Amino acid sequence: QDTSREMLILKQVMDIYEKQQDFENAFQTSKKYIDVKEKMLNNDKIKSFNTLQLKYESEKKEAALNQLRLQQTQSELTALKSQMNPHFIFNALNSIQELYTIGDKKMANEQMGNFAQLTRKILDVSGKQKIELAEEIEILTNYLELESMRFENDFSYQLNLSEDIDEDYVQLPPMLLQPYVENAIKHGLLHKKGEKQLTVNFSLNADETFLLVEITDNGIGRAASALLNKNKRAAHTSFATSATQKRLDLLNKDKATNVAVLFDDVLDELQQIAGTKVSIQIPLN
Repeated sequence: QDTSREMLILKQVMDIYEKQQDFENAFQTSKKYIDVKEKMLNNDKIKSFNTLQLKYESEKKEAALNQLRLQQTQSELTALKSQMNPHFIFNALNSIQELYTIGDKKMANEQMGNFAQLTRKILDVSGKQKIELAEEIEILTNYLELESMRFENDFSYQLNLSEDIDEDYVQLPPMLLQPYVENAIKHGLLHKKGEKQLTVNFSLNADETFLLVEITDNGIGRAASALLNKNKRAAHTSFATSATQKRLDLLNKDKATNVAVLFDDVLDELQQIAGTKVSIQIPLN
């Protein structure tokens, strides 16, 4: 304001000198006017530069903080996966051990080969943030072959892909689906009498921004499973369930679009519970 006022006064003085035809003083006053104006412009430039500098430093700090958060989240995810993998391996070895126990050495040896292949695959993908859907399907197939050892001849499964999916292009976090498949078998199908079926359907939403996965079993349902487990203490909540939820929380941390999971009962024509469906929505960005 002081600079603007000074310029205004100098302009008025300069006009007076010009009217008086005192060109010498008018010229000297115009030089002062120009000096003051340049000073004001320089001050404005300095202020503008300082503002930009502060904005840059602020954005730089925010970017560094976001990078630190990302590194922390990835570190926590890596640690969690390193816990989940031995848990899965332990369960698979238990199933193979049962085959040896009942004397079915041929099947046990075949499944040991399948187990070795699956273990190598899990170790290959465990350090990655995302893998191709084709790899995830391969892991699921190996896993389901191992799990089929728990049953006699009354278990079947299907993995179905819609025609619009390129399984070598679509990517998702590794081993994201296996815990839900494990849950369907452990809590739904193992306690069911008769034919046991598991279906995993893969599709894309209308604008192809999400991978949609539906894991459906014809097991005993959530309510019946809860009744079977009602005498278990809360401390005995399965590691897979708690670890999967923690992993979801980490995957969704600071993300605009989240991995979403929804559980539903499957009803038959008489509106009776005939299984469970898990719907998983995975962002493709």
